[in-house]
This record gives sequence, structure tokens and C-alpha cells, in this order.
Amino acid sequence: TPSQFSNSYFVQLLENDWTCASWPSQQAEDNNEYWNCNYFEPLGTDGKPAPVRVGDNYTLAMLPTDLALKSTPTLAAIASEFVGPDGASSLFRMEFANAWQAVMNNDRFEGPTGNVCH
Repeated sequence: TPSQFSNSYFVQLLENDWTCASWPSQQAEDNNEYWNCNYFEPLGTDGKPAPVRVGDNYTLAMLPTDLALKSTPTLAAIASEFVGPDGASSLFRMEFANAWQAVMNNDRFEGPTGNVCH
């Protein structure tokens, strides 16, 4: 669990190359269909998985759905907007705040003046 609010997910996703670190036992690695991979780890300079430690018990990993953000050009363009210069993005903070407010206010109000939280 991250200890501070940041856009580091998007930074790590876009700035690293990823390789499958765990194929399902029934899936042959040879066909290289990324959606069949259990999880991905950052690719080292030697072309092998290079686990990145996160805390005492965990390593950084991505799921196939995470890699879809990077491998789909339209989604990658949107994700790159959340990185921003020097890894800091005010757009990410603004969009997160808007989404958080929408989630917190969902179903709490009845119409423009009503409030179900009395």
C-alpha cells in the first residue's frame, strides 16, 4: 500500500518495460499473448525480470489490464497526461479529486435541493 498520494502508478507503468514473470501452467509462453500472463515485472537491462522491492514483503508488478493502458495507443496518450513533468501531475490530482467527490456524493442527494443524509 502506498504511504503517500501520488501518480507513481502511471510513472512506473509508462517508464518501465515489462515482461511476463508468471505464465499460467497450462499456457505456453511461446505465443506471447500478454493477456494470458498472471503478472508482469519490470524488465532489466539483461532482458530478464528485475523485481523492484516495494516495502519489506512486496515487489512491483502489473497485471495484463494495467499493461493494456500502455499498449493501447489511445489509452497510453491519456495515461501519459497523468505523468506530467518530473513525475508530478496536477491533472492527476484534479481528476482524482473530481472522481472522489462524485463517488462520495453519489446517491446522497435527491434533486437539486434535497439531501437524504439528515
